[in-house]
Amino acid sequence: MSGWTPSALLDVGGGVEFAVGDVHGHARLLEALLAEIRRLADGGPRTHLTFLGDCCDRGPDSRRCFELVGQTAGDLGVGGVERLLGNHEQRLRFFLSGDGVRDGWAEVPPYGAWFADGGAALLESYGVDAAPASVRREALAAMPDGADPDAFLAAAMPSVLAARLRRAMAPETLGMLGAMRGHRRAGNVLFVHAGIDPAADVGAYLARAWDDWSWERRHEHWCWVRRAFLDHRGETFQGGLVVVHGHCVEDEVMAYLGADGPPEPHRLCHGRINLDAGSYRTGRAAAVQIEDGRYRVLVADGGAPRPPDRPADRAER
Repeated sequence: MSGWTPSALLDVGGGVEFAVGDVHGHARLLEALLAEIRRLADGGPRTHLTFLGDCCDRGPDSRRCFELVGQTAGDLGVGGVERLLGNHEQRLRFFLSGDGVRDGWAEVPPYGAWFADGGAALLESYGVDAAPASVRREALAAMPDGADPDAFLAAAMPSVLAARLRRAMAPETLGMLGAMRGHRRAGNVLFVHAGIDPAADVGAYLARAWDDWSWERRHEHWCWVRRAFLDHRGETFQGGLVVVHGHCVEDEVMAYLGADGPPEPHRLCHGRINLDAGSYRTGRAAAVQIEDGRYRVLVADGGAPRPPDRPADRAER
């Protein structure tokens, strides 16, 4: 845990705000952060915890992460809790609805980019058999006479796998996933998964529906925005907003911004606090505690780092 950093830019209305960034299936890191947040919050009625999304995929235990995120505020030791939708939860929603290949990565058949970019690990954590031969057999058993096998299987195989996953997931988890919101605001602090476009009206931008999305225009969405958001250089955003977000791995962002970046990871810079520590390759996950006029950073470190695989301005995760 860092020391307190003062900032007159922060006004959360007298409460105490906690936020947790991307953990991507690394339940041990999440458990460590939540234990420290529980200690610091001590059940205070004016404490609030926001999960910024991307709690699932890639890591070994998405199932346990969903269980942890789904706890009540009382169990978490805070006065209130909010769960926001990340782009990985967005893709999971699409997949569960039978719309699993809408993200445009048709070259990764039959389950789309979500499967290739961490969804396979989530399926494994739920014990779902995703072997293509097994899924194909189940799909073929339902194929009507006279149907074209290739066309039928292209549509049916994702549906078979999605049905298997729905059966494996707890009803409480499915309900939580369906109820995840796009953002939360406390005073002048905005919590959102990826960020906002500084050139757009912030209210209209955040009002965009979770499924108003296409691969070609992905970076126009609060679940996916990247370059426009990271290139902002003002002290705050529209209306004096400070944005707490994830989605962009911090060491890659710092390298991308260079001299314009924060002096240390996860520090307030250009109106943003980024809590994506890159858990899937760094072995770290980050959180923040914010009060009026100050903040401090919490990092859980499980070791096993790997080098960056591509710079922030080209990453599509």
